[in-house]
This record gives sequence, C-alpha cells and structure tokens, in this order.
Amino acid sequence: MREFILFDIVQEELERENTRLPRKDKPISGQRGLLTTTWDIWRTRRGGERAITARREHRLENMIAFARARSPFYQALYRGLPAGIHELQELPPVSKPELMGSFDDWVTDPKVTKNGVETFVTDTDLVGKYYLDQYALWTTSGTTSEPGIFVHDGGALNVYAALGLLRGLNTWMTPGILWAFLRRDVRAAIVIAAGGHWASDAVKELVRGLHPSLSERIQTYSVLTPIPQMVHTLNEYQPTILFGYPTALALLAHQQLVGELKISPLLVATAAEWLTPGARDQIG
Repeated sequence: MREFILFDIVQEELERENTRLPRKDKPISGQRGLLTTTWDIWRTRRGGERAITARREHRLENMIAFARARSPFYQALYRGLPAGIHELQELPPVSKPELMGSFDDWVTDPKVTKNGVETFVTDTDLVGKYYLDQYALWTTSGTTSEPGIFVHDGGALNVYAALGLLRGLNTWMTPGILWAFLRRDVRAAIVIAAGGHWASDAVKELVRGLHPSLSERIQTYSVLTPIPQMVHTLNEYQPTILFGYPTALALLAHQQLVGELKISPLLVATAAEWLTPGARDQIG
C-alpha cells in the first residue's frame, strides 16, 4: 500500500510540472527534477505491467492535451479526435517535412521560431549552448533531404538522462566493472560527426557545460578522421569507454583484429545507427 501511495504522490507532482511552460528565469530542470523523474520511472517499473501501462496512457493523455492547448498545428490536427486516446497508433501521423513546414505553428512556445532556430544552428560556436537560454537544440544531417531541428526543454532532458541511468548504467554497472573503473579511471572516447549541432556532439557539449570537470575525460574523434590517425591517438589515450556509430566502431574493431588498434575499453556503446548482428559480433 505504501508503494502505491508514494507512486501517486510523485505522479501528481510530475503532472503539475508537466502543465507548466518552461520559465525563462529557470532554463533547465535541476538535480531535483532529474531525481524526481528517475524516481518516477523506477517506481513505475517496480509496479509491473499494469503500472507501466497506466503511466504511459496518463502521460500520453497529458501530452495530447498540452499539444491541443499550446500548438495551433495540433489544435487543428487533433480537432476531431475522440476522448480517451490510449495508443499512439490512434493519432493521425505527421511527417518531418510537414512539421518543418509548419514549424511556427507546431511548437508550443511562441518564442521559438523557425528563423530563430535556423540562425542558431548556423553558428557552430553555439553547439552545446541553450537556445533562448532555455532549450537544448540539435539537428539531423539531412540525409533524407529534409533536415530536422529538434528543441528540447529541461523536462525532456531529464527523461533522457533518467532512462540512460536506469536502462543503461544500471544494467551493466556490476561491482566488478565499477572496481575496474576505479582502478583504471574513466576516459571516454566518442567517435561521432563533430563540428555541428548534431545530437551526439550537442549532447556531449551540454554535458561538458554542466560538468566542466569531465572535459579532460572526454575526447572526441570525428568520423572523418583518417583511420591510421584515429588508431594512433586512441592507442595513446587508452579509453575505458568507447562510444560511437556502429559503422565507425566496426572499422575500429577490424583494426583491433589485425593488431593495429590496441585498446581494452570496459564499455563499448553505439548510437544513431542500427547495430546489425554482424556489426555487433565484430565489435563485441
């Protein structure tokens, strides 16, 4: 009984926070927001399938209500929706070109404009900075012919961080691995598309801004770096964490197999691309 009471209290607090627009004098949710979000996700998972389903449906209901109230685009799109939507499949689909073409009507904060975000992403000195001192912002590369620009508030960033902690860190951080990190130190090598407002580079710079002490522990390697040069610098750096795109890490795994790359990271993580079974076997 106590668990359900605690869950209800946290849920009510989160829903009150979800109804508020971000405040300019409070750019991002702080540590309390992250802890509350992490607690909510952990407690819901402890409640089993029924609790997860109820939480998902409640969050979807609030999200739809928020979009209808704050976004002219979604007000029109959702005008004919019935009450009690419980599945994303019940919502009319939208495409990236539609959203980018209706950007100013789509966003829920009128201060966020297409001209503003496009100007922001043309300045590489702003990678990892907050748009309007309030929002994290990154873009896709445009390989599908339509670049996407994504704006994230503090609540969204807290969800990403909480899920990373609970579904990532919590699943592989055994006492043995933790002891190995303590003995060998934490040195992260990130192989990504650098020099732009891409998600991986922007997130990395956000983390550096929030935790400047981590700067010396994170080394970035552009995927355009010649393989021999990257191998040489990685051999010197000896990362304990290796993060990057599956295609890039597969190339480095081959260099390890032929004896050129000589590193032994405790953790290898991929993102942004599909990790094929073949690439997983090669990287593993």
